[in-house]
Amino acid sequence: MDALEKLKALSKELELINAAVATMAWDQRTYMPPKSAGTRSEAIGYLSTIAFKKFISDETGEIIRELEKEDNFNRLDENEKAMVRIAKREYEKAKAIPPELFQKFTITASKSETVWEQAKKNNDFKSFQPYLEELLEMLREMAELYGYKENPYDALLDKYEPGITTRKLKKIIETLKAELIPFLREIIEQKGKTDPSILYGRFGKKAQEKLSIRALKAIGYDFEAGRLDETVCQHQPKMQKNIDQNCVISSLRFA
Repeated sequence: MDALEKLKALSKELELINAAVATMAWDQRTYMPPKSAGTRSEAIGYLSTIAFKKFISDETGEIIRELEKEDNFNRLDENEKAMVRIAKREYEKAKAIPPELFQKFTITASKSETVWEQAKKNNDFKSFQPYLEELLEMLREMAELYGYKENPYDALLDKYEPGITTRKLKKIIETLKAELIPFLREIIEQKGKTDPSILYGRFGKKAQEKLSIRALKAIGYDFEAGRLDETVCQHQPKMQKNIDQNCVISSLRFA
């Protein structure tokens, strides 16, 4: 097996492990009983760390270095070259983080979601605060390990938008503010001139679920490839709904 096939096989193996982790996390946010959160978080942390260790192994580094050799790299097509560039970038970044820190962060982040759900429900920030503080402390440590030129947050931003920095982001936000603030003021001035009462009342979960499914079908969502479930958290990759029975648009906003 040549280096490219080895890299593709590794990518597939990591994809399968992470798919299992994603399914466990989805179940945790939708159907899993709260008392199982501790064990589930440990399992998520364990599997995630197996994938992490596989990725940062010396073997992965050797595969990438072999593919970077001029003769080998020039034989690749554009998609394969991009694959090597991305693998190298992610490998070097991940290599900076000790597996023990990665595992601890993953487990703490998973546990904190269950705590956050109860804290949100009970309006009890103090119960969630220790988890938030611990996560922030670990993120600060990771930022130092990743390295940065100006701002620690640059090291974390780069994970989601390669090349972006707080300096660049501020320029983008300033441009948006110039348009959005006048627009928001215009909306506020219109308050009272429209009647939104049709959106409020008592709308049962089943009715809102039907409305969400109808909306998803209208935009072409494939229910043979995914599903819709209720959860407190609305920012996950699975289709999930957050229902407020007093407002008909709540489930549509988060579906």
